[in-house]
Parts: sequence; structure tokens; C-alpha cells
Amino acid sequence: MIYIKDTTAERVFPESFVSRYKSADSAALKVAVYVLIHGTADESVLAEELGISHSAAMRSVDFWKDAGLFVDGPEQLLDSVPVKPIAKRQRHMSQNQIAVALLGNEEYAVLLQESQRLLGRELSISESRLLIETVTEYGTTVPSLLMIESYWLNTEPVKNVLSRTASTAKEWSELGIKTLEEAESALALMENRYFNAKAVAALMKTDVSEFTRKERRLINTIFEEYSYDESFVSEVLTRNPEAGLPYISSVLKDWHKKGYRSISDVRLLSNTASVPTKPKSAEDEGDSLFWEAVRRINEEG
Repeated sequence: MIYIKDTTAERVFPESFVSRYKSADSAALKVAVYVLIHGTADESVLAEELGISHSAAMRSVDFWKDAGLFVDGPEQLLDSVPVKPIAKRQRHMSQNQIAVALLGNEEYAVLLQESQRLLGRELSISESRLLIETVTEYGTTVPSLLMIESYWLNTEPVKNVLSRTASTAKEWSELGIKTLEEAESALALMENRYFNAKAVAALMKTDVSEFTRKERRLINTIFEEYSYDESFVSEVLTRNPEAGLPYISSVLKDWHKKGYRSISDVRLLSNTASVPTKPKSAEDEGDSLFWEAVRRINEEG
């Protein structure tokens, strides 16, 4: 095991590294940077993590020991250097580990059996591994994971259903969604967003699967933040049939900022706002009052 010997708070790199890095080969540079980041490592970890041979790792360690950058053993470390434990890269479960997990936990067996039923085919080893690792890594319950899987299967054609399922489980974990009740609420929101996107896709004469993540976020903002429905999107498209979602979103953002809450608001106020201002006559004032009365009648009745 080797450790960083020479480091100070004032320098980004230790002087012992700066004085020798120009003469270091590729393997030695990798080793130095790795240990500078992690604080400690041994030759076997360095070889495995950096993809170099064990002999290259040993040679690089000796190079930096000679330079005074590394030192053997924690007892020789300066007090200012924290010893950081190395977190090894998580390895995927082997086929035997999957089998042991299935024998030791009935829920895993239920997860794989139900997934096969939903997909209508047998799972591969890699797919079985992905599902089990998703449960263990993100703490998602088996019922919640199956709900997510059903969602992706039933809402739209998805080539990689299980990878999408794992991705959603990760998002839920980051949001702190753990219980079945929380999962049901999150799923209801996902379904609502899907149907909103589908309605917009129909108006734009495209398929919902064509929308990018950014475009879906724009749709969510339109329905959830502005409280608009697809009729507002339709109104923009009536005025500009070739409009894309970024343009539609920018128009609706402007309407929301101006306080338009109904289509009648949009049709009256946006049109009158576009007319150049000029001194109003008594007749103009009368027209304005008339159209304001019409707008109110439409809203109330």
C-alpha cells in the first residue's frame, strides 16, 4: 500500500509531482493522478482500476517513491494527509450470485417470473441481473418495479423496456420515492404527463416517441406550470402550423406572463395587443367595451 507523502493546502499539485511529471510515462501519470485523487491505493487496485499491467503499476509506484511523492505505510504519512479508503468499482453479479440471490429471496423470483410474463418471453442473464441489481442498489420494492415495467410496456413502444425501468427506479430513488403509495402517485404523474404529450403529438401530427426529453419537459411546463391544456397548443398551431415545441413553448410562456387564462383572452387580447396604438375615439372606446362584455359573457355562460 502506498500513500501521498508530500502535499499542502497552498498547492494544487505537490512539488514532488511537479518536478518529475515531465519525465513520467503514461502509466506513471495515471497512477499519480489516481492516488492524488483518492489519497491511497495499492498496486493491485491501481492495475485493475487503470487498466495497466501489475508490473507497470509497480514500476510507476517505484518511480514516484523515488521522486518523494509516495511513501509506504500509513505510519509515515504527514498529519495533513487524510487516508481515504478506496471504494472498489461495483462488480456485476455473476450467474452463480444471481442463483444464490433467487434461492435466498423469494421476492427476486417473483420479480423475474412476473417480468417474464409481462414481456412474454424468458429473461436473459443480463436482464435478470439488471432487475435484481436495481432492487438492491436503489431500494425499489418489487411491486413498484413491476408497476414501472408495466407502465413502459403499455404507454408506448420502447425497445429497452428493462433499461428504462431501471432508469426510472434510479430517478425515484433520487427523489426519495420508496413506499408503494408514493410509487402510485409518481406513476399517476407519469401517466398524466404521457397523455398530455400524446395529445400534443396528435396536434403536431407526430408520434409521442419522437419527443426528446427536453421537449417533454416543455410540455410538462405548459400543462403543469401554466395550467394550459392542448387547446392553447392548438391555438398556436392555428397561427403557425409549422411551429415546433420550442416556439410553441415560448409563445405560451409569453401568454402566461401576460395573464391570459382562456382562449377568449388569447383571441381578444393578443390580437388587440398587436394593433399599433393610436388615439382612441369615442367609437373605439365603445367597441372595446362591447368586446369586453362579449368576453365576459363567453366566460360566464
